[in-house]
Amino acid sequence: MKFLEIDAAKLQKRLRALGARKILDATVNTAMFDFPDNRLAKKNESLRLRQAGDHIFITHKRLISKKKFKMQHETEFDVSDWNAIKKTFHAIGLVETHRTKKHRISWKLKGVRIEIDTYKRIPTYAELEGHKVAIINVAKLLGLNMKDAKPWSGPEMWERYRVGKKPMASD
Repeated sequence: MKFLEIDAAKLQKRLRALGARKILDATVNTAMFDFPDNRLAKKNESLRLRQAGDHIFITHKRLISKKKFKMQHETEFDVSDWNAIKKTFHAIGLVETHRTKKHRISWKLKGVRIEIDTYKRIPTYAELEGHKVAIINVAKLLGLNMKDAKPWSGPEMWERYRVGKKPMASD
């Protein structure tokens, strides 16, 4: 669940006071891939290559539900070579559909991962990931109102702020 236009300093102060553990503070580069006919997107699936600090990994997501809470099946694994993976993806017919770059600060609290993301052209937002009940409880502890939560994807965020669906790496 995403909470838009948050005060990152205030949220982090609250996280520290609650004993949350900071697990990442890094630039995150992401490249999304699909086949030229967009067959993954048409099936509500995505394939992502991401580097967060020194950590490089691939994630495949399949949307299950997006009513109040977004539910996805995710498969994720580490890789060691960004360029080799891109070459492999291209060799099997995948194309890079878009690329993004952001600054991310990640925390863990009571089984919930709290991501604070900042892009150049989108106001800072927080995303809470975990089990539904845990998200609701942690949001309350953080002073976030679930009525303000959005189950949006990245492209929906970009559209909301009129950045477009395919931001460049500098966005």
